[in-house]
Amino acid sequence: VDAASLNVSSYTSVTIGSSVVVKVTASELAGRFSVTSSNGNVLSGGTASTWIENSTQTFNFRANGVGTATITVVPVDVADYSGKVYSASKSITITVKPKPVIVLSGDNGLASLGVDGKELSPAFNRDTLEYSVELEPDTTSINVSASPSHGGASINGAGVREVVDGENRLEIVVTAENGAKRTYVLNASVKEYNPIKQKVDGKEYTVVRKKSLLK
Repeated sequence: VDAASLNVSSYTSVTIGSSVVVKVTASELAGRFSVTSSNGNVLSGGTASTWIENSTQTFNFRANGVGTATITVVPVDVADYSGKVYSASKSITITVKPKPVIVLSGDNGLASLGVDGKELSPAFNRDTLEYSVELEPDTTSINVSASPSHGGASINGAGVREVVDGENRLEIVVTAENGAKRTYVLNASVKEYNPIKQKVDGKEYTVVRKKSLLK
């Protein structure tokens, strides 16, 4: 008889929209219990009558509004294993809080921008959106390094980028946490070798390495 007991456990603080699980443990007890909320507008769920016999059962409640509600477990027709009526109730108070307001950053700027082994013109400034860089002849790819000024922003266009002879327009797009985008432009110019001049029969000719460069 001394071992018979009723225990109720749950989180005591949740946010609106959460599911609250209440565990009711009836040790060496058998019978029907009601598990109800004192304020259905704050916390809804439970049961008017359910059978528990020397076991633990769970009951689901939903947090509907800000405030407090007390969940009370009341023995309706319960006795211990010696036949003695058990009437002690248990309760637990749940506080429901509003959901925290999350403000997403609109920072879509860069903290740094560069090309490995090269200098940008002009020097980097987060508010300057267009840059130029000159590359040696036969350059086929460059490594663009960029980092956002806000940790929650994402970058598209950094890393290894392919380039061709002549002018290349490379875009680096920064997307802020709130979805706002900013585009930085990198004009990468792959230089041509100095033209080869040759005189044949008194006439000067220019040798062009690539047909695509002929005008």
